[in-house]
Amino acid sequence: MRNLFWLLFITAVMQSCSNDPPKGEFTKEELSWLVYNKADKVLFKDSAGKKQENLAVTFRTELNQIKQYYPIEAEVALSDIDSVKSFRIYLLKDQNGFKKYLRFGEVYRSLDIVKPVAKMTIGTTTYNEVYVIAEDTVRQKLPIWKVWYNKESGILQYTNINNETFRLAKP
Repeated sequence: MRNLFWLLFITAVMQSCSNDPPKGEFTKEELSWLVYNKADKVLFKDSAGKKQENLAVTFRTELNQIKQYYPIEAEVALSDIDSVKSFRIYLLKDQNGFKKYLRFGEVYRSLDIVKPVAKMTIGTTTYNEVYVIAEDTVRQKLPIWKVWYNKESGILQYTNINNETFRLAKP
């Protein structure tokens, strides 16, 4: 009887301590971070209004299990024709919670550790909760070194390695 008690106790402890990934899906609120839809095209113009760059959604995934230990992932990617400039918004939901990332260059940067600017005017438009992420251009030769992003409009502005800033063009 005593051995049966210990066997049941150990089994219960092992089941309660398992690190099984969560089952389920992203909420609508969580998926709203993936601002862009398939076939979207986004136009950016330089601050002088002389140059423009077109970025297109190259793919969008939702609720994919890419790795066994990260059960729920979603991502949207924007890039230019030559794929020199590219951005990705990546969502991850695991046993530790919901996480958001922005990728430009080769590294995903966590939006969860960046404190957004409450209000920011870019051009003639004022945006709320703007995330500003910059990279060290001395160590890395990235095509893009600074990005402004918010949840409602996505990429608002970016600065390339030549210090040219391109702003989201409103239709």
